[in-house]
Amino acid sequence: MASETGQGEALGGIAIGMIVIWLGVAAAGIGVALTYDHAEAPVAAAAAAPAAPAAPQGFYTEAQATRGAEAYATSCAMCHGPNLTEAPVGPALAGVDFAANWNDRTVGEFYAYAREFMPPQAPGSLPDETYADITAHVLAVNGEPAGDTELPADEEALEAIVFDIAEAAAPANP
Repeated sequence: MASETGQGEALGGIAIGMIVIWLGVAAAGIGVALTYDHAEAPVAAAAAAPAAPAAPQGFYTEAQATRGAEAYATSCAMCHGPNLTEAPVGPALAGVDFAANWNDRTVGEFYAYAREFMPPQAPGSLPDETYADITAHVLAVNGEPAGDTELPADEEALEAIVFDIAEAAAPANP
């Protein structure tokens, strides 16, 4: 039979562990964080909590975002605005309005929508890689850090990445 002191110490350890996890999640929420859908992760992996939160992983390269900015300027800016927020015709692709529309939705959904419907005068007319580059540019403008691997032109792979844009990191809409 366990003593009350032993149970209290165990519960105290659990409470401290939960606080550490909560602080890590809160710290990761400052800025833009994209997350993988871990629905298929093994239960044992989900139960193991890391000692400290890992640095955000970039999902695109700087070179890819640069290519995306160039393609955006020629194919998207006329409707969505030059800085992605001053949208004369289409919706903003950065800032709090974008966050309101796309938080908790997948990058795959964004990529697929762009590929199927954009640009409106010639939907689907760009190469798949160009749509991925433009998506990388949108991620960059919204504060997602670059990494070492290019964002793939693969809707299924992009479905595992979820937009989580903190309003503090999103550029303000004019």
